[in-house]
Amino acid sequence: MKLQDILAHTRGIPFIDERKRAELYEFVLKEHPKRVLELGFAHGVSACVIAGALDELGEGGELDTVDILPAKAWQDKLISIEQLSDRMGLSRYIRVYREHKSYTWWLKKQIEHRQRDLSCSTGLYDFIFIDGAHNWTIDSCAFFLCEKLLRQGGWMLFDDLTYTYRSMVELDGRVATAGVSHYDMSPDEISAPHVGLIFELLVRQHERFGEFRYSQSGDWGWAKKTGEAAAKVSKLVVQRPAYSLIDDLREFKLIIRNRIQLMSNRRRE
Repeated sequence: MKLQDILAHTRGIPFIDERKRAELYEFVLKEHPKRVLELGFAHGVSACVIAGALDELGEGGELDTVDILPAKAWQDKLISIEQLSDRMGLSRYIRVYREHKSYTWWLKKQIEHRQRDLSCSTGLYDFIFIDGAHNWTIDSCAFFLCEKLLRQGGWMLFDDLTYTYRSMVELDGRVATAGVSHYDMSPDEISAPHVGLIFELLVRQHERFGEFRYSQSGDWGWAKKTGEAAAKVSKLVVQRPAYSLIDDLREFKLIIRNRIQLMSNRRRE
């Protein structure tokens, strides 16, 4: 499926903006991953971007995407991942999983399965996209579990490096995000960019990752599993995409639309 068709089908659906959709699509076309894992799918936009790129490549491929069951209620109010992927004709590429509490438990089961299967001597996935909890406790664990499932030479992508819980409080005054109570956090914890700290303190210091890249104005962090000591091969590439006033206006319009939708959903709740 062409990028413009994907953008047309997903326009106005949160939570990943069009510039991120385009970069994700181009990455899949460039790297040709056969097996992809996504943690956190919301309404399924990024999953359909990945599946659309796999479809465009015409080489098969499949995506496992995981979220938590309690999130299904608010996800389905706008559109579910199943509805969106069916509408776009991409459901054959996507396997949807919902866990009761956390996708770290789903990852645990995959590692157990591979431990029992003696034929599984290498990683399972070529590309892993972590875009779910945005929480230090959950996603720091998810990173180490995902590393065991990522093939050598594969890439891991972290979204929302700049996200903070305080930004959600300032957005609409909410007292909890994804089941995490803001009242239980210390002032520094609620103001800290959890995913950004995971990327800087854990990913970039991990001995099996040796190539790193930032994009989307520092909101995306990419890491390649080299299998060698990071001190020997570590290099950092900062991608600075060219922006235009039109891009900024489009993004601002999308942000306002998403906020109105969120406020409308909360009033209905």
